[in-house]
This record gives sequence, C-alpha cells and structure tokens, in this order.
Amino acid sequence: MTKEYYFYGLAALMYLTTCWMFAAVRWWHTCKQPKSTHRYIWPDRKLQCLLYMCASVLLPYVIDPTSPSA
Repeated sequence: MTKEYYFYGLAALMYLTTCWMFAAVRWWHTCKQPKSTHRYIWPDRKLQCLLYMCASVLLPYVIDPTSPSA
C-alpha cells in the first residue's frame, strides 16, 4: 500500500468520525425545554442526523483504500 492511500484513508476516517460525532451530539443534545415541545423547537434535528450519517458510505474506503470497488 502506498503512502498516499494511507493518508487518504486516514483523512476519510477523520471526516467520518467527525460526521458521526456531529450526528451523535445533534441527536442527544437539546437545551432544557419541556420534552413535549422538542419537535416544535427543533423540527429538523432528525434530518440533520440523517445527513451527517450519509458520510457512512465512505466506510468501505476507510477499511481498504486500495480496493477499486471501494
């Protein structure tokens, strides 16, 4: 495995980890409001988490960056 693929794989892993962390924080963190108004105050919270999780398509590339199918 060449050095470029190694660094590209690490960069993709860092990006993927960052997206997963943003998704986790966005999913579980809400300010102290009544639980009944969470959907009214943050209607796009679940959509934001879904968009952050879309970066998971890079996981095969992170596992094997030299694979042509990844």
